[in-house]
Amino acid sequence: MATGINLTNSFQEKKENRKKERILTGGMAIAFIILLLTFGALLGVKWYANGLAVRLTALKNQIMEESKQFSDPKAMRLVDFYERMRIMEAASQYTSQEPVRILQEFERSMVSGVTLTSYHQTNDQTGGAVTVVVEAAADNLDTMAKQILRVKQSPLFSNIIVGESVRTTEGKISFTMTVSVDAAADAEGVN
Repeated sequence: MATGINLTNSFQEKKENRKKERILTGGMAIAFIILLLTFGALLGVKWYANGLAVRLTALKNQIMEESKQFSDPKAMRLVDFYERMRIMEAASQYTSQEPVRILQEFERSMVSGVTLTSYHQTNDQTGGAVTVVVEAAADNLDTMAKQILRVKQSPLFSNIIVGESVRTTEGKISFTMTVSVDAAADAEGVN
């Protein structure tokens, strides 16, 4: 009989050991599943981050391509004109023959291929006459001639004298013009 009690204890121990093994095996399976899910989530986040990085790089390249259009010398010339006019309007203390209007007229008369490099205006204190000396750079002689003709066609400008013209190291033609501003046209506000 002692042997039977011993067998029953042994049977119950085996049962408890099986329960413990099942709990341990089930716990290991759950831990393994959680580990797989964690790695899956980590890989998903990495994949998403890489996709965002690729999109970000593509957008940066697109922005660089678009911004190249704004760094074009023609666009910079336009920005420079408007910035100068804004500054001159803010600082203007003139009652007639405003430098802003004169500069705007020069802007309207500019020909493609010509860049204004220097602008100097002098006002005669006694007679109110205004003289403007302009330096410009043209791509070629034809463009320079067109620019001179456009300035001569302006009703605001008179007595146009073309000064020295030289070829620069970049191959452009640098030239100067001295222009008198027609006081009657300026008083009428030629636009």
